[in-house]
Amino acid sequence: MANVAIQKSQDGTKSIWSMFDDTRKLFDELQHRAFDRFQERGSGDGLALDDWFRAERDLLEIPASEMTEDDKEIHVRAAVPGLKAADIEVTATPRELIIRGETSERNNGKKGETRFSEFTERKVFRRYELPASVDVDKIKTDLKDGMLSIDMPKAEPAKKVEVKGQGA
Repeated sequence: MANVAIQKSQDGTKSIWSMFDDTRKLFDELQHRAFDRFQERGSGDGLALDDWFRAERDLLEIPASEMTEDDKEIHVRAAVPGLKAADIEVTATPRELIIRGETSERNNGKKGETRFSEFTERKVFRRYELPASVDVDKIKTDLKDGMLSIDMPKAEPAKKVEVKGQGA
């Protein structure tokens, strides 16, 4: 079992700029790849969405996952085979969870000529809107056998404060 580090933000602003910047860079990369696909097929109209989806499949792996909820917690499990805890970044705010991962497999200088290699760089990205607010300070992660488990205790509801005024 390995714990995955979590970037936590109570109000969603602590890491919002780095998340925004990373997302913008990823969007730009997708846009360029989709345009390359458009040009490769002769720049014909009508398949822009297909170009975009192909670009996403080329650049990103969206992990199979599930989200469950009970009275006290929200649980997310995501399949990230081949990734180590150090390859994964989890960002959590009270209403959002983002899983990012990146790894690269290459010929590690083995002797001889490489005839073919299916190893490549992998980028994993998944964003979840949470159905309830969670306490980001109590989130726990676990990575075992390629399965990332994230347990998020729900935040305590705000207590009503009775304000007693002076009588009229």
